[in-house]
Amino acid sequence: LVLAVLWGNEMPVELPGLFGMNTQQTWILFLMAYCFVAACLPVQYLLQPRDYLASFILIFAIGIGILGIFITHPPMQAPPLTSLMPTEWEGAGPIWPMLFVTIACGAISGFHALVSSGTTCKQLDTEGHACRIGYGGMLTEGLVGALVVVCV
Repeated sequence: LVLAVLWGNEMPVELPGLFGMNTQQTWILFLMAYCFVAACLPVQYLLQPRDYLASFILIFAIGIGILGIFITHPPMQAPPLTSLMPTEWEGAGPIWPMLFVTIACGAISGFHALVSSGTTCKQLDTEGHACRIGYGGMLTEGLVGALVVVCV
């Protein structure tokens, strides 16, 4: 999967237009069909194996981020408040794209808890596991949010 992402720019997949649609519309149709199938299938057939494989990529990315912080020792110098288009930092972009990247996993990650609550409960052996899984998930979300703030 990682190699497919790395080679994606070198060898892009060009879908032919279907039913008189252009390539972009064909991709949209393909993704909508995938979403429909994913919503209809039971959890153990698609969601669980897909998320299990994706967890390895997430753990690898978190490990690389932590390793990068320890190796580079980035300085933690940031003004407490910035404008929507900061001029204090050279190379800093507008706040709107970065706002959601930096706090969506940290400060307001309740959205992920709400979204995952419907599928997580179906995969637990006992209700007693829910606290540890939920707490561990939120700790990991906070770690990812902190890593994004430091690394970006």
